[in-house]
Amino acid sequence: MNEVDFTINNIVAKASIGREIELNALAEDLEKGEIDYSALSQRLTYRFPKNNCTIVLFRTGQAMLMGSSTIDAVDTTWKTFEDELQVLLQTEE
Repeated sequence: MNEVDFTINNIVAKASIGREIELNALAEDLEKGEIDYSALSQRLTYRFPKNNCTIVLFRTGQAMLMGSSTIDAVDTTWKTFEDELQVLLQTEE
């Protein structure tokens, strides 16, 4: 059997913001990536081209991160999103 060299090109990770969220309002306020909101499927797609990572966020607060080839890129993308979200949620209160 021949030896095979594998390359990681698409990490998929699951995360949560810990609460339900109004995606339509959030889609209007996010600014650090490219946004696509779908009312029909109740999901917000937030793309970060710099990290080649996409966050798909659901109304429940559950999120999927996908597309990056490194854990560091996934971590950086999530941290960027969390920081932006925290500022927006503090403004909401």
